Amino acid sequence: MTNQILRNMFFGIFAVAAVLVPTGTSLWAADMATPRKPKETDDSAISEREQFTRNLPPYNHVYHQCLTYKIYCADKQYPDQSVVTFEEALRYIRVIHDVTDGLKQIVYLVGWQFDGHDSKYPAWSEVNHRLKRPQDPDARTSFLWLAEEAKKYNALVSVHINMSDAYETSPLWNEYRANGLIVCDKEGNPCRGGIWGGEVSYHVDKVREWKSGYAQKRINALVKLLPFLRESGTVHIDAFGIIGKNDALRQTVNAIFDYWRSLGIDVTTEYFDFALAGWLPMVYHLNLSEESRLEYPPSVVCGGGDGGNQRIRKTYRCWERLPEAGCLYEEAWGISIDRALRPKRGGTQGIVGRICTKTLPWYFLNRHRAVSYVDGEEVYRVVFSDDVESTVRKADRYLTIRQGGRTLVDGGDVFMPALWTDGQWFAYNRKGGTRVWAVPEEWKNAKTLNTVALTDDGRGEKSTLPVLDGKITITLQAGEGLALSR
Repeated sequence: MTNQILRNMFFGIFAVAAVLVPTGTSLWAADMATPRKPKETDDSAISEREQFTRNLPPYNHVYHQCLTYKIYCADKQYPDQSVVTFEEALRYIRVIHDVTDGLKQIVYLVGWQFDGHDSKYPAWSEVNHRLKRPQDPDARTSFLWLAEEAKKYNALVSVHINMSDAYETSPLWNEYRANGLIVCDKEGNPCRGGIWGGEVSYHVDKVREWKSGYAQKRINALVKLLPFLRESGTVHIDAFGIIGKNDALRQTVNAIFDYWRSLGIDVTTEYFDFALAGWLPMVYHLNLSEESRLEYPPSVVCGGGDGGNQRIRKTYRCWERLPEAGCLYEEAWGISIDRALRPKRGGTQGIVGRICTKTLPWYFLNRHRAVSYVDGEEVYRVVFSDDVESTVRKADRYLTIRQGGRTLVDGGDVFMPALWTDGQWFAYNRKGGTRVWAVPEEWKNAKTLNTVALTDDGRGEKSTLPVLDGKITITLQAGEGLALSR
């Protein structure tokens, strides 16, 4: 997490150095393909986006109603340790499908190339051989297999890449140096960036790479290598898109986004820049302030979690270079998952808790437009449309979400609708215990409800619970979840 955030900060530092053409120079591609037609649309979402997008084409996916996350497959510093193979990645995807009962997933694989995460950029030309299935001739074949199998679980597989960094170990290093595509100082020496995975990084000159056609060449080669990217319709570019006030860089980044779009592919990245409204549907860390969250609805740009919030954690250098640093209590607005699934973090261990306490409320709140907030002395409050309200007690960050007179989230206790399902409600208890909940109106005449246990390996034991006087008593062990239906 720290490395990803610091990389973004370094990008901000060198953004000015990367611009080597006069401000205002047109960098749009003359042969830009016709923008693609949307694969998935939501009429209300499109109408909200039109306020910000200057009639740009709609996104491929309704990102604020999907679970978008990363699987960390390999680390170049320790390339043979804690590897998530393509077969194991499919297990992660299957578990989440089973727990959620089919919530749409967009899955970005980190470390899919060469020796792992941050390996050999700017090249993207080789799939990591450590991830292949034993029965396949090569790792690319296994990756194509994963993308196809994932569809069975309502999941789209894509890649996490980087268009900013370059390493001397890359097969493209000499070519990029010879063509002036690496940012250099006045003496012509490559400007050092951060040290990622034990290697010194340098910076690709985005403007020159785009103007020379090398950026387009890189993108085209990746799509040829992994043709399922056009069907998935999305890609995540690490440490990309923080523009600032540099007009030439803005034109270049917008042109790059449009080029991906011409291939039928949305771009997501880590942080939001206002110059990319309408180009950028989702960021891993939503760095919008409270005022901007009231202005920009989730259908325009949504976020993952709060792991990169710089408003309350002023611990990283240059955090102020972000256009905005986030809000104070992101959970009141909804937060999903923004930590990559990987073995050193337990893989899918604890996934029920993360889905029930993060993604489930996030999905629900994203269905309602935030209309106001109050940062009180003791309580932070956000008011949404449809009589929805969230509060955070500042003393202990105790979250409550209500709609009308119904409590949906009460600290670590959750009982709320899983709106992507056919009428299911999920219950969860962080500490364990017994809780009496009022059943939704449509269940009040039911005598019993069907239940199925939610486990970190999918769905478990089925049972029934009685409904008495419009209420249901649910007993759960710590960290257990339950799906209920009529």
